[in-house]
Amino acid sequence: MKKAWQIVLLVCSLVLLTVALPEVHAWEDGCSRPRVSVSGAVVDEADFREYLKGQYPHRSWESLWQEIRATVLEELRENSPQVDFVEDGSGCDYSFSYTLSLIAAGEDIEVAGVLEGEYTAVFMSSKLVQNNACGFPGSVLGVSVVRDDPDVFRTIERNIDRYGSLKDRILEYERTHRVPPRGPVMEFALGKPYVSPKLDEREMDIRVRVKNCQGELVFDRHHGQVVIFPRRTERGELHPTKGFPQDFVVTENLVLLEITGEEGGSVTYTLKEGLEPGFDLFQAKTCGIDMVRVQDVLPPVPIAGVTLEVEPEEVYIAPGASTALEVRLFQVTPDGAHVPLEGEVVTIEAKGLVDGSLKPQGEVRTDAWGRIRLMYQAGVQEEGVEVIARYQPREYPDAVEERTSVALVEEPACWRGTVDITVDLSYREAKESDPTECGRDESELTTKLHAHIRGELLLQPGQPETILSQDFSGTYEATIKTFHESCVTTCRRKGGRGEVPVRPGSWESSETRVRGTLSDRDFRVSASVVVDRKTGQYRFSCGFRGLVWKGFSEVLSRYHDVCTGETRETSTASLETELDRFEMSSGEIQGVTPDLKVVKGEKVVEYPLYTGTVKYAWDFQRIPCGE
Repeated sequence: MKKAWQIVLLVCSLVLLTVALPEVHAWEDGCSRPRVSVSGAVVDEADFREYLKGQYPHRSWESLWQEIRATVLEELRENSPQVDFVEDGSGCDYSFSYTLSLIAAGEDIEVAGVLEGEYTAVFMSSKLVQNNACGFPGSVLGVSVVRDDPDVFRTIERNIDRYGSLKDRILEYERTHRVPPRGPVMEFALGKPYVSPKLDEREMDIRVRVKNCQGELVFDRHHGQVVIFPRRTERGELHPTKGFPQDFVVTENLVLLEITGEEGGSVTYTLKEGLEPGFDLFQAKTCGIDMVRVQDVLPPVPIAGVTLEVEPEEVYIAPGASTALEVRLFQVTPDGAHVPLEGEVVTIEAKGLVDGSLKPQGEVRTDAWGRIRLMYQAGVQEEGVEVIARYQPREYPDAVEERTSVALVEEPACWRGTVDITVDLSYREAKESDPTECGRDESELTTKLHAHIRGELLLQPGQPETILSQDFSGTYEATIKTFHESCVTTCRRKGGRGEVPVRPGSWESSETRVRGTLSDRDFRVSASVVVDRKTGQYRFSCGFRGLVWKGFSEVLSRYHDVCTGETRETSTASLETELDRFEMSSGEIQGVTPDLKVVKGEKVVEYPLYTGTVKYAWDFQRIPCGE
């Protein structure tokens, strides 16, 4: 229980250090320079003032106290020039505190029967203490006591001289006490190539080791180095690896590992949702003497997905005829490879059957090539069949479903015409600060895309669409803006004492711009036309696949330091990269034609999450098959 409270205290320290992280200076070995806060106090100040007034009758107490503090800082800096000393500074690694008072010194003298000192001297005690870093109590690195000197400045000099080099003391202490470390860096290693929705492939161990700024492993048998992971990620969940030699605490939102050996720590990632391939990226945090380190867990966890395909040999058949359909189930690895899934259960369902049949139905297992072969025997009273294939991995919440249809036609119907799709969509999301909070915290996301896709197609029963001509163009823009301004920033003013708060404080902003154009990966325009000769009604659907947005991203960051009044600006740009797939389908559109040889129309679709529309236009004429 005691250890659990220590780790909880560490979490609080991490949060505080994240908010107020001290500036890091280069040291001679590549590590940050130690920062030491210096503070002093006087015991029985009234007597001490009177004593100094007797020695320095023409100087004020304020002047003398300022010189005393300056002398302490000067002596410390002279003895240890490789250490940064800050008077009453915050966010420092160590604290140097001293106390001044008066004592009776010299030989004892009897006055009126009472022993008194021969003279009055200045007494000074001081100590160097590591600050409470990462939840660990501060340790005393050295203590010095000087007495019997009447001069306060000689007392200070003698007291500090007894320490020698504070740098050497600090180096030796950090060498023998590696937890918490200076300049911590985490290293991660994944235990498997990837995870997947399959029951026996959902878990992966992730090893983490922490090194200090000198590249040495950081651990301690008694109070190990803590590394904090999120309990839940975008698609998974983390928990301490069973049987791994480490201490840990698990809360509702965090997994805290305490590294007690050179083998490091280990968490187990479990995939919990999603069937698409990709990567799960999340962060881990660890604490050091001088900083809190937050890192992406790299490489991110690779996730293999699942894809299901249902394809008929013929999509149009005559009443009473038959055709085969093939169901294919694949695992898609993060690098895009398709691996057949053998022996998995796929549920087959048919809709639209009247006097026809589809076999098999229900739960069917895939063969060694991840396939299931179906046979549809058409009746004479139905218009066709819709085949639904559904796969849900065992003990998994998500399922993948694919559908296809076979339509019945009395005679072959071939169509030639054009599909024209115009996409104009935009999206905006803004976030404003809570007026009850101090400072400002704003963000904004806007996207805008325009695309035009056109294809001239030849549609023939039982055959894939033939693209006679094709054309596409499009532009994509996205802007992500963030702004944050602190409530208050403490600044050291020139000529002033200590630090003063400035409101409002420093601010920082960033703007990410993404621009892309359409590019062909495996461009396909598809369409289908089915006409009911009895009513003149038709069903039309169209869509496209195989296009991707390719483009560039640019990140512009600004930081304004209210203390110096300086604004720093950085800008980075990426190389051309693939941004996202771009696919759309109209779904089934119903219409009526007075001329059974012409199917023509247009439809505008509005999307609830976007501003804008997708316009589908089609113009097909029936032609003799074989032309």
